[in-house]
Amino acid sequence: ILATGRLVWVERYRIATTHAYLLCSIGGRTRALRVYWRRMASIIEHVKESGAKLTGPRREIIEYIENLDGIFAAAQIAKALKPIDTVSVYRTLQLLKDIDMIHPSIVFEGEQYYELHGHEDHHHHAVCTSCREARCVECKISVSKLRGFTVNDHNLVLTGLCNSCK
Repeated sequence: ILATGRLVWVERYRIATTHAYLLCSIGGRTRALRVYWRRMASIIEHVKESGAKLTGPRREIIEYIENLDGIFAAAQIAKALKPIDTVSVYRTLQLLKDIDMIHPSIVFEGEQYYELHGHEDHHHHAVCTSCREARCVECKISVSKLRGFTVNDHNLVLTGLCNSCK
């Protein structure tokens, strides 16, 4: 329910694994709202189905990852979950990568960042150089050919300071 309570219509626009875009008419204006839902149970189910042991630290790491919005790195997880050793974090990330629940996204300042599968569209990332918060940014680049070069893929990382660090 929206604050005004004046939701005129809602239409499903696109569904991904972790979120859906809803088209809504609010006060006469059409807006696209991104709605998230948890898929932790499916990650845990995949871990169990893979035959891997679901330890307490592994469960905590999965829960932490599920509550993130955007990309994440092993150091970020290890810092947030200090009682869990760094080796467990790296092993869990490798397991989640092996069972196709996460994929490597970008390398920033020598550190590998990952994200959950679920983004259907190609996108880029904006990373705060102070706190390392990262956000997904829609890709509006249309480059298929450069003179004397055929482009297969591209990746862009925008760096700067987030509003909290300014």
